[in-house]
Amino acid sequence: MALYDTAVTDDSKRAMPRDIKEKGVDEPAKCVQIDLKQCANMTVEDFVMKGTLSFFEHLQLPVGFLDVDVALWNDDPEYHHGLNIVCNLCVVTDMAERTVSLIEDYNAILTKKETQKQYLLQIIKQHRKHLPDCSKYNLGGK
Repeated sequence: MALYDTAVTDDSKRAMPRDIKEKGVDEPAKCVQIDLKQCANMTVEDFVMKGTLSFFEHLQLPVGFLDVDVALWNDDPEYHHGLNIVCNLCVVTDMAERTVSLIEDYNAILTKKETQKQYLLQIIKQHRKHLPDCSKYNLGGK
């Protein structure tokens, strides 16, 4: 996403397409190991490699603008299409935190007694066993 970030310098952005084509392996390691001493001296383009291209593939982002100089990206429709998609992405951790917060708030309102909460969770678990695909549509709703 750094390619679309206005805080990243044009020089860094110029280095990234080159690194996507030349640096590293196609598949990233399952467990990334970074030496913290080296990390302090790293720049954003140090994290770009061949496998970065999979980001574009998964989101079906055009990559033609990578062959054009960074100074011309603002006039490139492919760049703007990708920028629009990236700007509208929801960050998973943010959504997960909101969901957890919502459930905690609901749980606190529902009942204050721990035994009642546990009983309610058991009922929900039992309900899900009997109706594994429980949705408004499947239950005859709209």
